[in-house]
Parts: sequence; C-alpha cells; structure tokens
Amino acid sequence: MNSPPRASTCTARAPRPRPAGPLTLTARHDTEGGLALSAVHDRARLADEDAAALHAQCVRLLRALPGYRDAAATAGQLLDVLARAAVPRMARPAPPPPRPALSVLRPGHPHADVICLVVVPGVPGGSYDLFVRGHRGPERIVAVHAEGAPGAPQAVLHQARGPGRRLVLCGCGPGGRAAYELAQHLPYATGPAAAVVMTGIGDAAASASALARGVRSVLTPPR
Repeated sequence: MNSPPRASTCTARAPRPRPAGPLTLTARHDTEGGLALSAVHDRARLADEDAAALHAQCVRLLRALPGYRDAAATAGQLLDVLARAAVPRMARPAPPPPRPALSVLRPGHPHADVICLVVVPGVPGGSYDLFVRGHRGPERIVAVHAEGAPGAPQAVLHQARGPGRRLVLCGCGPGGRAAYELAQHLPYATGPAAAVVMTGIGDAAASASALARGVRSVLTPPR
C-alpha cells in the first residue's frame, strides 16, 4: 500500500451463530484514489472502545509504513510505533449455558411409566428424536444427560419416575452402556426395578427402530 489511509470507519455487528473473527479490517481505494480503511467488529467478543483502539492503531501503522522502505527494515521496527499504545483486550468468552440434567420430551399420561433416553457422546444424532415421534404408547419420555456431575442423573431420575412408576432406561451404543450403569445405582426402595434397553449403533432410523422394538418387548406384558 503506497498511500496512507485518508478515510476510515469502525462499525459493530451483532453476534452470529457461527462468528468469524472478532474484528475484520477492510482496505479499499475511494473515488479520489485515497485508501479507505474500515473495520467491523463483534460486540460479543470485543468492546466498542477496544475495537476503536485497534482500528486507530492499524491506521497509525499504515500511515507510518511509507517511512520504512529500507530493505533492512523489520516488522518489529514498524511495531515500535505502537510501543506506548494501550493493548486492546478481547472479552472473555461467555461460558455455555448450563444444560439441564433432565429434559421432558413428551409428557405422556400422568400415571404412565417413564421411558428415559440416556444422552452421551456417540449416540447417533437424530435417533432419539425419531423414537419419540414414532412412539404411540402412553408413557412419559424424558432424556437425561449422563456425562454431567456424578450422582445428578440418579437424583433427577428418582424425581421424574415418581412413586409406583416403572422406569425404562434406553440408549444406543455408548448410551446403552450408560443406561446400564445408571440402573445399577438407582435406589429401588420407592418403586420397581428399572428395565434397561441397550442397542447397537446404526443410522438414526435404524437406531430408533431398534429402540422401539426393545421398548415394546419390555413394556408389553407377557401372555
């Protein structure tokens, strides 16, 4: 860039679902041949004053650049222009919102049994949604996230089951293993022992179908 910037702007944008960089700097030539410098920043990651400071520092560097045409000049020497400038700070990323240990996917009949889908990494995506949409029984269907704090799933399941209700713990692949481990640690004093349905891993449709067959075999009374 041979000409220093003659115009500059700094604007903010709202956070995006998949954000780009915290600040985007664009340089272009205006109608008079001058260099126009603009910056757009993400307010969720960079405060307005820090974005303005970064923008001003870029302008200072570009204006100083023509004075460093010597082949022996280094980037470090150019950066000395900002030696006394305050360092802009990015905001610390916000922690993700806490995920509930238990989610009700279908309320079901007030006195019906409870089907619990155990959520862990590795369960085929969409398989539980397909199972819930295809289930026609009166049962209440919940999902429990078993990778949280130790003891939390057992506590919420004990509350969700309620007195006298049967609990069916279900999972695909690693979810089945987690369901079995949950069943081993559930207290049985206030209700019948939990049943466990464990399936392998296929695509979402195959996994949901396998879960449905397993649940039917557990809930259907023997003849």
